[in-house]
Amino acid sequence: MDVRVLAQPKSTDVTVRDIGTSSTLGVAMSHSIQSVPIFPTAIQHLVSPELDCAQITRIVYLLREKGHTFASPHSGVHQTTGNIMAIDHPAIRTMNRVFLEMVQSSTGQPVVPLSMRGWANISPPNDPTVGSHPHGHLPFHFSGVFYPKTPRFVNGDEGRLVLVDPREVFAGSTYATLIPEPGMMVTFPSWLRHTVNPFRGEPGSDTDRISVSMNVIIGPPPDSANMLPPHRVRNEYDPEHGRRQRVLPEDPDFSY
Repeated sequence: MDVRVLAQPKSTDVTVRDIGTSSTLGVAMSHSIQSVPIFPTAIQHLVSPELDCAQITRIVYLLREKGHTFASPHSGVHQTTGNIMAIDHPAIRTMNRVFLEMVQSSTGQPVVPLSMRGWANISPPNDPTVGSHPHGHLPFHFSGVFYPKTPRFVNGDEGRLVLVDPREVFAGSTYATLIPEPGMMVTFPSWLRHTVNPFRGEPGSDTDRISVSMNVIIGPPPDSANMLPPHRVRNEYDPEHGRRQRVLPEDPDFSY
């Protein structure tokens, strides 16, 4: 996994760095300031032979052939319409399952998908419009990208997935990049802004890069204590009915 990124702490233990009393602005500082790096942003990554790249590539091209894609007048990139994650095909079901397994790995606990939505992008080589301004996928909770087909990238940072440091200008506008490869899936929080780099590929190659964007809104398991919304249920027992309050999705009174 080729990732270019600034190092971050690997646990919740913080390391305090004493900046001292000097100043790069040439002004004496009256206090000793300590820098405490906390809350690292974790991404999940895998390359799995279980993911059927050939079948998903076939499905994406078939969607384009049947007219289920769109492209702007000034771009060669085609994006599928509808929800590709809702297609009832073994390769899509496996892709969805692996995506949710990665999300669960990120949260460290079982998750229940409340809403899943995805689309595919067919990006041709030598198209300067490939890529976009950094963006996130809110209001989803977790997002991911799967690459069933990629060309061989040969020049520097071309074709890379770019993840922007959420601290943005406060971190010097740093970012991490990953080189896509067939069978690679990456997941991250949906608020994490990202983009992609254009690519040329090998000379004479017309190989597209196909990426599938996946997004999910998750909830706690039905038997979780977290299903008792604290802003709705303030007491363990309902004083009016003399029973323990249990607010589940199937309750007719469950509403926001």
